[in-house]
Amino acid sequence: MSELRIESDWVDMSGDQSPELDATFANLSIRIGDEIVTTVHNRKSRTTQEAVLVPLYPLAEWIASNWWTLNEETEILDGRPGFSERHSLFCARNGFCIPDLRMIREGESVRVEWSRYRFVHAPMDFISEGSARLPADLVRDELIDFIDKVTARLESAGIHDSSLQQEWEAIQAVENDPDETSFCKAAAWLGMDPFDLPDEGAARIIALAHKLPAHLREDAFRAARGDDLPDLVNWIEVGLSGQPHGSGNGKAQERIRRDLRRAGTTAQPWKIGYDAARHLRGLVADLNRIPTPLELLVGDPLPVSISPPAPPAVDALTFLNGSLYCYTAKRRPDSQRFIVARALFDFLALQEHHSLLSRVVTTRQSEGRAFAAELLAPADYLKERITSDIVTSDELSDLAEACKVSAQVIEHQIRNHKLAAITI
Repeated sequence: MSELRIESDWVDMSGDQSPELDATFANLSIRIGDEIVTTVHNRKSRTTQEAVLVPLYPLAEWIASNWWTLNEETEILDGRPGFSERHSLFCARNGFCIPDLRMIREGESVRVEWSRYRFVHAPMDFISEGSARLPADLVRDELIDFIDKVTARLESAGIHDSSLQQEWEAIQAVENDPDETSFCKAAAWLGMDPFDLPDEGAARIIALAHKLPAHLREDAFRAARGDDLPDLVNWIEVGLSGQPHGSGNGKAQERIRRDLRRAGTTAQPWKIGYDAARHLRGLVADLNRIPTPLELLVGDPLPVSISPPAPPAVDALTFLNGSLYCYTAKRRPDSQRFIVARALFDFLALQEHHSLLSRVVTTRQSEGRAFAAELLAPADYLKERITSDIVTSDELSDLAEACKVSAQVIEHQIRNHKLAAITI
């Protein structure tokens, strides 16, 4: 299993830097599995090395300052203001050579990505690039060990009241209080620093959280963009007040729910969704027709209730108790089919009464999107009908029409399964 390792060897330095910087110079090496993120080429000496000489204080201070969002905030497909500044180590460089390594929470995993970078004002090039998925708890433990090592170094140098030490003490105190920890996580799901919120902002978060069922709270907060949280909570409350009618083949749905439990063991969410869709077709042979007769399972017409507009990152509220049902602002038939297919995945994977479908990049949301794409536009079907190495926009439209999905779904399937290049 790949893991994150932040290794350092202290180097005694003295100069005109601040005491915190002088005390924490070290040869820093960051490894992810067998890859060395800090592999650097010196253009002047024409040498390559696996570590960089930098003070560790700025990096440790940045990690502590962004502790809650770094460990809890997930990505939204349409973006969230300031997201990269909260998740890229490059923002901790403080004039020193720190690699562009991004850490992004996705469910129980952390997606890490690192890129090559050429410094303009120093003869240094980071030459490693790649990506990996790591267990979130192991990443968190490594970050704790790193900060503890830096704060211990400060203590040994007679430095006792730096901003890093104060921040780290406050974080440790909060993590011993379950209620405070829950609040800090909720703020971080919104992309906010819980230590930098005014009292009225904190009170509003707590009040809005109490308005939501516990099993919807995390998904709702992750999908909100701060200011639109009240609108989202109100939208969910209105949706929950409805009384959706039962629909579809309830016996068939329950049989599939019993037989299909997130088929596949890979750590890649899209692969789990893909395997689940293929397994579902094996259980219900009639689903192999194109366009996929989704109505066999969910009823005709599709179990959809049109809602008022929802916040941008929210796609639907689903009802999963008995036969599934969707409350969504999507009006196009192809969009509604995709939403219902995503809801079907949640129906099979969850034991909750409701779920929220959104554009957030969590493990379950990614699994559900991949499941819906593969169920409605199977990769094998697309492969049979793609006759060249390049697919045009007209061909995308034709395939989308045949599968009754959007062209974006077809494009995603072609790119994800590496079926061809796409020209727009």
